[in-house]
Amino acid sequence: MSIYNTKISYGSVSKLLHWTISIALIFMIVIGFYLKELSRFYTNIGMLHKSIGLILLAAMLVRFLWRCQNMSPVLPASVPRWQVRTSNFTHYVLYFLVFTMIFSGWVMSSAAGKAPNFFGMFLAPMPYIPLSTSLKIFGRNVHYYFGWILVALITLHILAAFKHHFINKDGVLRRMLPFGN
Repeated sequence: MSIYNTKISYGSVSKLLHWTISIALIFMIVIGFYLKELSRFYTNIGMLHKSIGLILLAAMLVRFLWRCQNMSPVLPASVPRWQVRTSNFTHYVLYFLVFTMIFSGWVMSSAAGKAPNFFGMFLAPMPYIPLSTSLKIFGRNVHYYFGWILVALITLHILAAFKHHFINKDGVLRRMLPFGN
């Protein structure tokens, strides 16, 4: 398997980044929704959530740069044009939402004076973000509402992949699976 994408399949780097980020995102969403409840039992759960968020930022930057440098496989000719456009648009919105979630969480934490403590090794406040109640509230609201939009879009993304695999049987899902193509 090539490390680079081809016209028909994603390369190993794209697959690794996709699945690593996907698993981390699902973990972060679950942790995020239950953060208050979990913090009663695990005192470092907030630190873990913020630390993984910073790792996700680095991984997303690498993924975005990798995507800019590599072709994306072409969807099969059987896929209607509107679905191709919707797919392209959805992927860009997913990138936007993930970056927005990371930055809004970082803004919220930094503005509240609770900057990420990267796995207990060092503080990582967001540059140029002062202590500010209004910024904290803004960051929290963006983080919360965009989180729900992200969940909806991830669900749509998964359902579309299953539709292609089980109904259309066109190989779209297989080309992103770690053991496919």
